[in-house]
Amino acid sequence: MEVTVEQRIPFEAHYESQITSEDEIISSMPLMDSHWPVAIILVSYLVFVLELGPKFMKDRKPYDLKLVMYLYNLGQVLSNLYFLSMVFRKRNLIPFLFQQSCSPSPLPDLEMRTFIFHISWFWLMTKISDLMDTVIFVLRKKQRQITFLHTYHHFTMVLSVWIYIKYVRGEQGVMIGIVNSMVHVVMYSYYFLSALGPAIQPYLWWKSHITKLQLFQFAILTVFYATLLSRCEISHLQKMYNWYAVSQGILFTVLFSNFYMKSYKSAKEAKSKKISED
Repeated sequence: MEVTVEQRIPFEAHYESQITSEDEIISSMPLMDSHWPVAIILVSYLVFVLELGPKFMKDRKPYDLKLVMYLYNLGQVLSNLYFLSMVFRKRNLIPFLFQQSCSPSPLPDLEMRTFIFHISWFWLMTKISDLMDTVIFVLRKKQRQITFLHTYHHFTMVLSVWIYIKYVRGEQGVMIGIVNSMVHVVMYSYYFLSALGPAIQPYLWWKSHITKLQLFQFAILTVFYATLLSRCEISHLQKMYNWYAVSQGILFTVLFSNFYMKSYKSAKEAKSKKISED
């Protein structure tokens, strides 16, 4: 059925009105009105963890941050659980995400979209709080743990989520948040328990499986975004975002696989060699 000019004009006016409403909603959120706040946060992060922090700690003893670590790791577990609770308690959200990710409506439910903006913003806050991981490493003089993988991962997650909320706004981005938050609940639970001291160490045999879980996460998300690219009708901007997501998924798979091989396989081989020598 052919759409007449009379029919198209009200639609276009409604569409422009919704886009304007979305712009206003997003711009009203903290850190979202301008790129400068998040840029300052990320530049400050890099300067501190790579330059100023190590210089400051050079002639100082490591800080005892046990209480800070307890509270931080517990807070990370609770914040990621809260994000997941918001996602799964919202009626019809998951079907909406799948439908809009593959066949987006030009005029989706604004109320649902607004909810997605708010939970995405909350997830951005959890990514910014993740930066404290590295700050704690610096203050405890654990500079060897501040690898390229660690720093790049934290930096790009904050930048990517901010760009997604500000400009892309496709529902497919929420899928990263859901899977990532599940992994982070497990990961920060481990960090919280390990900070309790030697008595709990025998029960933390599952440490190496956290990296496997992260690798599984990247595999799922890479396949998900590759499927969207090959089978779904999405905007050019969302296609660019999906290509970026696929490339990052592959890159992180390579980096985390390399980390796993160095950290766990090598340690296992060294342990076996020591046993055979004994």
